[in-house]
Amino acid sequence: MRSVQKVSQNLHADFDASNISDHTRTLASNLSRHLGFDQALQICEENQWHGVLAALMDMDRRKH
Repeated sequence: MRSVQKVSQNLHADFDASNISDHTRTLASNLSRHLGFDQALQICEENQWHGVLAALMDMDRRKH
């Protein structure tokens, strides 16, 4: 499984989380809830869903 740090290294460090739509955040939340966080990250990376990946990373940052 992928770690959050490994994925975050591939993601631009300075993304603007304020531009993430509510629909994208909902998709990220649903993926994470149904598949688990690591699997959701992997799916987003494989499909190049950069916005959803950014939303997942933002969700993870807000938890800590």
